[in-house]
Amino acid sequence: MASSILSSGLCDHHCHLFLGCPAIEPDALDELDDPDDLELAEAAQVCAWWQQDRVQQQLKAFADSAVSTFVLQTVSLADFKLHLRVWPWLQQGPLAQRLQLYAGLHPFYVHAPAELQPWLETVSQIWQQQSTLKSSLHSPRLFGIGEVGLDKRHGMELKLQIALLDSLLEATAAWHLPYSFHCVGAHSELLALLKHYPQVTGTVHGFTGSLDLAKQYIKRGLHLGLGRALLAPQNQRKYQQLLQSFPQETWHLESDFDGSHGVYDPTLLPQLTQHLTNLSASAKQANLRV
Repeated sequence: MASSILSSGLCDHHCHLFLGCPAIEPDALDELDDPDDLELAEAAQVCAWWQQDRVQQQLKAFADSAVSTFVLQTVSLADFKLHLRVWPWLQQGPLAQRLQLYAGLHPFYVHAPAELQPWLETVSQIWQQQSTLKSSLHSPRLFGIGEVGLDKRHGMELKLQIALLDSLLEATAAWHLPYSFHCVGAHSELLALLKHYPQVTGTVHGFTGSLDLAKQYIKRGLHLGLGRALLAPQNQRKYQQLLQSFPQETWHLESDFDGSHGVYDPTLLPQLTQHLTNLSASAKQANLRV
């Protein structure tokens, strides 16, 4: 599992590498029915994207930053497969041992519940290889499941999203890997679903909710992901109240960098860490005054 904020080194618990690559965008290759044609089209688009130095620029920004661990979230089977293709190369470069790969099915990128089965087949194969020690030093290793979740604004009808996430959790919970949960407008549904999977741990990505909602997730044993919203002036009072109630170790810092605009900001995680430390100190002083 990725390290906590107070462990040695900075950990970016939520970032992406291939978002923005046409091969993984929803509907980008829907007109191709033949699997071989689809594979060739994906490869061609990735090669074109790679030749534009997009990926190399992102990786150089990662490598030059003070962040010691990057948790790479994926959003679809195509996204996960792209990571599998380049993983041996990544592990021979300056980011070796600094990348942790998650396998996800983001609600934005799922068209139908049937997409879960091929995703499970691929992800299960990677998990079985590393569980039976059949993977090599440079083979992809699965560190968690994400980005997965529920979203009332986008994707399939919510009841279908819930059914898909339920099936995904049922198939993967026994692996005891951490999850990264995307949740928009469906927190009560996510909490209700998680009651059936007490062994599930992980992070609620991009948490901006209330103190009461934070209590429910933390009581459930989940961490809360914090990103740029932590720095917004209008959020300072809310986050200080949250830190008065919960220790700094409760939170996981996230850049939510998606690769589609610009390059990775190496200053963001240090800023977030320092700001969280300052807010935590202020919260402790406020508690002492009570």
